[in-house]
Amino acid sequence: MNKRTIAAVALSVSATAILAIQIVSWPASAPFGFSLSAASRCSPSIISLSDSDQTQGLRLGDQLQLLSMNFKARLPAVYGYLPIQTARAGETITMVVKRTGKQLQIPYLPRHADSLLTFLAQLGFKFFLLALGLLLLWRGGDRASLMLGIWCLGILVCLPDAW
Repeated sequence: MNKRTIAAVALSVSATAILAIQIVSWPASAPFGFSLSAASRCSPSIISLSDSDQTQGLRLGDQLQLLSMNFKARLPAVYGYLPIQTARAGETITMVVKRTGKQLQIPYLPRHADSLLTFLAQLGFKFFLLALGLLLLWRGGDRASLMLGIWCLGILVCLPDAW
């Protein structure tokens, strides 16, 4: 086998495996329902809330105390600026907030925000990128098709969508 075929096999298998992992992990992932503003490095402030967040005890202006939170609560808060879902749906985490000079511990339950229709649309787009990337890798004969095939598979893997 030549180098191009070996590279195409490796890229095809790895992109397909990563897509399979993303599909399996989608039902277990959830974002925070609130938005943060960087008030200070370790104490972002809540600037918008959903109704379910308010019923769980969070309020506008609460400052998250990241240094006082455990890793499971801190990770989604830190990566909340990115369009990915880093919390686990249905798993209660403890949010430590500062409100009117008091430090409070509030149990928070991340909820899966996307509908099945949204998931299927995102999945369809990723399958399109996978098919295009594989077609270009396996059928394209020039350097441009190789680069476009690698680009399609790279975008497929890195595209956050709801994941």
